[in-house]
Amino acid sequence: GRWILAASIAHNAGNALYLPLVATLLGLASSGILKAVQNLALPLQQVLAALNLLALPGVSRQRAVAGATHARRAVLALVLAYVAVAALYGAVLAGFGGRLLRLLYGGGPYAGYGWGALLVAVAGVLSAAAQALGVGLRAMGRPPAILWSKLAAASFLLAVGTVLVARRGLYGALWGIVLGSACEAVVLALFMWKKG
Repeated sequence: GRWILAASIAHNAGNALYLPLVATLLGLASSGILKAVQNLALPLQQVLAALNLLALPGVSRQRAVAGATHARRAVLALVLAYVAVAALYGAVLAGFGGRLLRLLYGGGPYAGYGWGALLVAVAGVLSAAAQALGVGLRAMGRPPAILWSKLAAASFLLAVGTVLVARRGLYGALWGIVLGSACEAVVLALFMWKKG
């Protein structure tokens, strides 16, 4: 429990600091636009959270009955399933991101940022892989790995994201989110396939 709580705090700290960072470097309007584009990912995050609740007992049972090797295979299948769900959702975002922003926020300043939906979709796919790996690591009794991945992703997001925001504006801010999600997924994958 304490590892997951610490991981949640690390995750939320990184995310909570990123929007004010963007606001500081680009202004409040840009921070609002970033949040509006990020909101397109919320339905996917809710679906993945529900899948996590369903998958954890199954992967835990697989590990208890058949061992870590078989559980890793189950986690690989889970990663593929989560990525497929995220890719389908991402295709909708990529195709209709501008329309969705206009539908949700009207024709105001957000309407011209539909291009950001593609980067939100890519981040969603990477985040889906990370969540599936996180389920596997929890099932294997390795929650410290989740904390380390969240710390790595938050640190990466704030360090590299700052440079990207300063150099590329909102485009850089979204790429910071994509790369932060990739960092988390890579750290989790390294822990998943590390023996022990």
